[in-house]
Amino acid sequence: MADQPQYRRIDTAGVPLRDQFEAWQVWHNDVVGARMRLRAPATESGFAARAEALRAAEIRLVEVASAPAMGVWDRPPTPDTDRFRVTLIGPTQHGLARFGPRLLPLAAGMVTVSGHDPGAWQAPAGVHGIQVSAPRAVAGLTDVELDRLIVGTPAAPGLVMDTLIRPGLSGLFGHLGALQGADPSRLSDHWIAMLRLLIHSLAGRDLNAGEHAAARRHLLEQYIQAHLAEPDLSPARITGALGIGRRTLYATLATAGEPGVAAFIRARRLRAAFAMLASRDRPRMPVHAVAAAVGIPDPTRFGKLFRAAYGCTPRDLRTSVVAQPGRGPG
Repeated sequence: MADQPQYRRIDTAGVPLRDQFEAWQVWHNDVVGARMRLRAPATESGFAARAEALRAAEIRLVEVASAPAMGVWDRPPTPDTDRFRVTLIGPTQHGLARFGPRLLPLAAGMVTVSGHDPGAWQAPAGVHGIQVSAPRAVAGLTDVELDRLIVGTPAAPGLVMDTLIRPGLSGLFGHLGALQGADPSRLSDHWIAMLRLLIHSLAGRDLNAGEHAAARRHLLEQYIQAHLAEPDLSPARITGALGIGRRTLYATLATAGEPGVAAFIRARRLRAAFAMLASRDRPRMPVHAVAAAVGIPDPTRFGKLFRAAYGCTPRDLRTSVVAQPGRGPG
């Protein structure tokens, strides 16, 4: 049986007021692996902060939320700090971050890719962020190539960043503790696959390689889900958006036992329609509106496809929901 992920947490609300800031600084330096020198206003009145950290195989996840403060950090290169980090920082009014000589505003938040470069931050309205880190070796680039990317600058927006990394990190806010029971190897492999795909996309590397299969499949699923309502969603459009070849697209689905791209899209559309039709928690949309909402604007075709998939018409399903609560798509 796999070892459990190592989880640590601090909330200064449980620490005497006079000791809160010092407790926070000690915890941060120990767990985050950086020599952080912090300064906060009115520390005699206490310092509100909380943080969670999860270590699973090769990855480290850390979420931090604190009251207004300033910090300067240094990460001396050691085996434990020789890592690259992707950090999502939430919007913070008048906030600033410095990576090396570059000063960056945090008013709109940002995602950065960094290494063990020194820096600083100031958050007069408080700060909330989350970070995932992994050993440099898993990036699959030379040290020179990786160093060009991990300079603490905002990571360029793109499909991998906007569809995988940013939502993946933001979705973990407040949930690291729930991952204590996860398989650490699987959790680590999942994030390493996504981080490797991100690094290669930022470096302009080929994303067709087999090593990206797991992350590419997740990216494919997220892209299709986000565009279900668009009738023109097609293999050609997907390959263009993901920057992969048609053979790679079909191979990605075939590896998971899916029958094909069109069938995969159709199944996702019908599952989404089933959920909408069977929902008791949202206003009931007309069947034709549900069909259009999942990218099948022809009501007749929608009805035939739905009946072939579930053995009943959309209206039959709505009628049966009252008699059979809790029914879900097969």
